[in-house]
Amino acid sequence: MRGYNKRERHIRNAVLTAELLCLHCSGRGEGTLADMVDHILFLAEGNHRIGNQQPLCSRCHAIKTAAVRTAKG
Repeated sequence: MRGYNKRERHIRNAVLTAELLCLHCSGRGEGTLADMVDHILFLAEGNHRIGNQQPLCSRCHAIKTAAVRTAKG
């Protein structure tokens, strides 16, 4: 995991251990395993704390990232 230190990797593993399913897929009634941890608020606005992170699958992470980039213009 490029760019992440030991503490950040520990938090990522804790998030994925606590919640195995993608939160966005779960909200649609799907049971897709999470394989990524997403910052709810960007690091510039938030932090690396567990409360600022959510488990997502790769597909939902890509959709969220694209939507944010489009919104920023």
